[in-house]
Amino acid sequence: MYSYRLNRDNYVVNKQLKIDVPEAGFIKYYLVLNDMDNPGTSATATSDMEASGTFTGIVSLLLIALVVANIAWVAYLIPIERKYSIGSIYK
Repeated sequence: MYSYRLNRDNYVVNKQLKIDVPEAGFIKYYLVLNDMDNPGTSATATSDMEASGTFTGIVSLLLIALVVANIAWVAYLIPIERKYSIGSIYK
């Protein structure tokens, strides 16, 4: 698991430690605690994540494009439905 380490130095943590995780796509990282000196040591890990502004912008544009495409499709089909509904037995 050494190749997945975020830190190359061994840290001695008394209260709090902040490690910035690099943006490298989908990679699994491990939190390894060496409590040889103090057995039974506990730790809490907190991960803060934010949605990318690029992603949220693209998703909103795709949703707007989907709504516009559906409206255009319905506008195209209404005259066709009226034209062929005269001879239809299921209308």
